[in-house]
Amino acid sequence: MISAGLITGIVIVGFMLFSDKGVARKIGWGCLLFILLLIVLGAVAISFLNSM
Repeated sequence: MISAGLITGIVIVGFMLFSDKGVARKIGWGCLLFILLLIVLGAVAISFLNSM
């Protein structure tokens, strides 16, 4: 779960940087949230596989 939290933190920082540049508005919030969900699910899957 530590790696998942770290990745989530990196994603949040990257999201803040992108929103400052206005890239988030060009891409669209729905697409950005979908990418965020995929990254979080991937991080959870990786941490689950590492614990096995």
